[in-house]
Amino acid sequence: MQAEQIAKALGNAKRVGKGWLASCPLPTHGQGHGDKNPSLSISDGEDGKPLFKCHSGCDQHQLFHAIRDYGLLPEIEKRDPLASIKPLPALTPQVLEHEWVYVDEDGEPLFVKQRFKTQSAKGKDYRQMRCVKQPDGTIAKFPGFRDTRLVPYRFPELLSAKTAGRTIFLTEGEKAADALVSIGVIATSAHAGSGS
Repeated sequence: MQAEQIAKALGNAKRVGKGWLASCPLPTHGQGHGDKNPSLSISDGEDGKPLFKCHSGCDQHQLFHAIRDYGLLPEIEKRDPLASIKPLPALTPQVLEHEWVYVDEDGEPLFVKQRFKTQSAKGKDYRQMRCVKQPDGTIAKFPGFRDTRLVPYRFPELLSAKTAGRTIFLTEGEKAADALVSIGVIATSAHAGSGS
């Protein structure tokens, strides 16, 4: 409702500049005697919402509620503060498809490379974990390399092949290296794939 309509509904409306003057609707105005001389300024704000102020010092909060109780202000739409929050998409579990263990010259695990099947566009994801030998002899896996010694895949076999003077094939990944080894040749790969 515009300022003019509110002012006329409250009574004693007068046009003043770009706004209006009207009687203050609060029963406590004028020490309970009412507003005989209009003292409520009403104007339209830039956003189209009415602005009002009682020049006799009436409480703004009470004034707002009184004008609203007269039905002169639109009902404020109560919005759920959580309504704009969207739920997270359902997490699809990653399924471990394969794990390649990188070992030192003595066969002790240094780190592993894990391949996971995912629902992403690539359909796969990799994770590398360092291996730490525990006091009880078991191997624990932790994310990242820290100060882990980096060696090529199938490192002990490479050392033996070098000593024997055999040809070593460098492949794009561990899967390809394993395929070549399955037909009797020596093959390796770098832990970070073809780019390394």
